[in-house]
Amino acid sequence: MSGGRKRKRKRNENGSKELEEVQEFKYLGFNLDRKGDYKRHIKEINKTEKMIARKELRGKDMQK
Repeated sequence: MSGGRKRKRKRNENGSKELEEVQEFKYLGFNLDRKGDYKRHIKEINKTEKMIARKELRGKDMQK
């Protein structure tokens, strides 16, 4: 059995399971959304780059 939370899914009239509709999701490290634009993905990349840059700057300050 795999981890995660269990959800009950509703069945539609032909007996197949309905899919949950979401605004955005992450797949293989890439943020995808309903509109098909890359704004969220670019925002996450920039956030990560800033965090890495700050860590590198702190490391250089400590070496002095």
